[in-house]
Amino acid sequence: MSRVEWLMWGILVLDVLGFGGLIVWLRERIGALEGTVKAQAKTLDTVERLNKVVLGVLSALDPERWANKVKIHKELADGRVETILEAERRQRDKENKNLAAAFSASIKTHVTDVLDLLPYIPRAQRVAAIAPLGFDEEVKSVFYEYAPLAQLGLG
Repeated sequence: MSRVEWLMWGILVLDVLGFGGLIVWLRERIGALEGTVKAQAKTLDTVERLNKVVLGVLSALDPERWANKVKIHKELADGRVETILEAERRQRDKENKNLAAAFSASIKTHVTDVLDLLPYIPRAQRVAAIAPLGFDEEVKSVFYEYAPLAQLGLG
């Protein structure tokens, strides 16, 4: 095999490993977020049961006065839960944006690498070298368009 073929295989292996690592990392992040959601659900169930117990005790003592206090407490607790959930949503959105930016940068790097290496492939073999790449057809069409024009820069 020629050096170019070794280089192309090397790039392919790095791409596969990189995307595999990204998938593993995403699974871990999703698992962590699922754990957070489960903990919040358990907390909400506990608060709901506690509110029912408190309502039972208070209604036995002085229904009107205690009902007003419980209502205010419930509104505050609901507001606090809503604030926590909103903060978690913002955090998740921020992480999703960061992941999207990292993924976009990775794809851009790989596309740039392919375009930089294209001049080193003999013109007759360029289309055949582009076909098996793991990019979508829109990106490949850019490579096909650029393939006959690519030349080595001799400075």
